[in-house]
Amino acid sequence: MHVCNYQAIDTVADADIVLSDMGIPGGLRAVAESCLTVDSLGTGVRRTLLEEFVQVQLLPYEGLFGEGKQHFTLDQVDRRWAWFKRMLKYIDSKFGMIFPPHWRIPLRLCLEFTERTKMHLVRMLTEIESSDTGDVHALLKALQSALRFEQEMGERFNLLHELRQSQEAEAAAAARTAEEESKMQLRLKSDDKLMYVPTDHNAINREDETESGFLALANNAISGGISGVFDKFLGSYVLLERQNLEEMLQRLGQEEDTTSEGMDLGSASSSSSNNTNYGNVYGSSTSMFVFIKNSIKRCTALTRGQTFLSLCKEFQTCMHEYVTMLRNRCPPAVIVGGGGMSLTGVGTQTSSSSVYRLPPGSEIAICYLINTGEYCAEVVPTLEQMIQQKIMPNLSSKVSFEPEVDAFMDLVAFCIKVLVSGLMDRLEPAFKTMQASNWGSSTQVGEESQYLHVVNAALIDAIPKIRGTLSPSYFNNLCTKVATEILSK
Repeated sequence: MHVCNYQAIDTVADADIVLSDMGIPGGLRAVAESCLTVDSLGTGVRRTLLEEFVQVQLLPYEGLFGEGKQHFTLDQVDRRWAWFKRMLKYIDSKFGMIFPPHWRIPLRLCLEFTERTKMHLVRMLTEIESSDTGDVHALLKALQSALRFEQEMGERFNLLHELRQSQEAEAAAAARTAEEESKMQLRLKSDDKLMYVPTDHNAINREDETESGFLALANNAISGGISGVFDKFLGSYVLLERQNLEEMLQRLGQEEDTTSEGMDLGSASSSSSNNTNYGNVYGSSTSMFVFIKNSIKRCTALTRGQTFLSLCKEFQTCMHEYVTMLRNRCPPAVIVGGGGMSLTGVGTQTSSSSVYRLPPGSEIAICYLINTGEYCAEVVPTLEQMIQQKIMPNLSSKVSFEPEVDAFMDLVAFCIKVLVSGLMDRLEPAFKTMQASNWGSSTQVGEESQYLHVVNAALIDAIPKIRGTLSPSYFNNLCTKVATEILSK
């Protein structure tokens, strides 16, 4: 084997002279013809030769960027891409006229570079994670840099286009081969020689390493090959998104609190004037889903793997906390003794009766809570479907937001119970008057009793407001429940 200082070769003409000086007659032309001879020896020989060549070219890379070397740091990943692109330019200029194009030397170099870089990053990120010295912003910067490099290499090699062309060519060749075999079998059958089928050695070699198979593997290795390493080390990024979600919830809670004008529940007028509701729902719900959608967009620009799944769990936690925030806007249960009502507090059974007393006008806010719960319960399945489409297929089955849908529906049921209890509490003085009346000593017969005027006034004040705010389906349900409670008196 001859050893040559390729760094001293600046032009193709120089290379031709050097090869002649090495005793290789014919220079570049002879070497190029030798490559055709290697092809004739089979894919195994060619693969061995190319692997050895690729390994030799990447030895300097290990010396500069390998574990423990000068540039083995996260903040210098850009130098890795710059080094490789310079090396590719050098290979193209020095060997572009020697190696046949179908050997795809630059692509093979990129695959080996990708594999070595993956091993370097795994060791580097493992060390950073174990020492807890990582900077999430430096981590994300390195990941974004890797994604840009992968995109650049994908565009350089145009693998998807090459893969389609290769598959079409192979399909056409297979069709021609099948047609020729069919004609041969017909001819052999006519000559009564059907048992003789010649061996197609070229077909065996094609099966050993097809062009489309190599391109498919290369596309999978380059697209996400390096950036995919980061997926298992993005816990700090998920933590950052969690903090953002918590700050968003805290901010939304404070904004809606400021519209209550010192009351536990804001009135309809104050909510509208401060733009804290959208239509008949609280604006915090739409803000939350917009924030989650933007978080999904940020994450999928980086990874669609395990990190995305972990982030989805943070979304679930966020929605449960939001349900709790909305639920806490309802008035607390008041325990009363000797009453006929048997409503309970927040999911607890008590021996005493409890009621929810609504300040004047606050029934509108309860209606907003019901509508918001209904809206969220309808949006969450759409969010789930969107995530399932974006996440890696092998993780899609692990994405389920059914508990969150149930939580919002439970919120709706609870708020309806609060609203019914609050309305009945306003009617309680009239019912007490009715129960305290001595009907046996009554001597006058009138068309209406005084307590009915109280009931009528309370319902006329509240029901039209509720009907104009509450969803029609839930308004009918509310009226049924109120009527049932009144009849039970």
